[in-house]
Amino acid sequence: MRLFGRHGVLPAEKSLGQQFLIDVDVYTCTRRAGKSDDFAHTLNYVKVFEAAQRIVQGPSCDLVEHVAQRVADDVLRELTEAQSVRVCVKKPHVALPAVLDYVGVEIWRDRGEEDAR
Repeated sequence: MRLFGRHGVLPAEKSLGQQFLIDVDVYTCTRRAGKSDDFAHTLNYVKVFEAAQRIVQGPSCDLVEHVAQRVADDVLRELTEAQSVRVCVKKPHVALPAVLDYVGVEIWRDRGEEDAR
């Protein structure tokens, strides 16, 4: 997903904003959906998109790690059938004296681990 947000430590990142690239993989058993071909037996991808959009376009965060964590938390809360989620947040426009495609973070969260914190 390519979504506009106002995340970063620098004041200009918060005021001007920029595009973020968001990848979300949700892990669950798909056997029932594969056999039935019934939408009711699979994940609702719209909920995944809406969770990412709500976080990225919502209140500003300093760190992409925090953005990724919030997306993961929302996906696991919204999709009760999800066993785990991988979230990658990429920031293509950074103020570094180098040629690069992006900086970013990738996290993996399992259901129930929030209870361990």
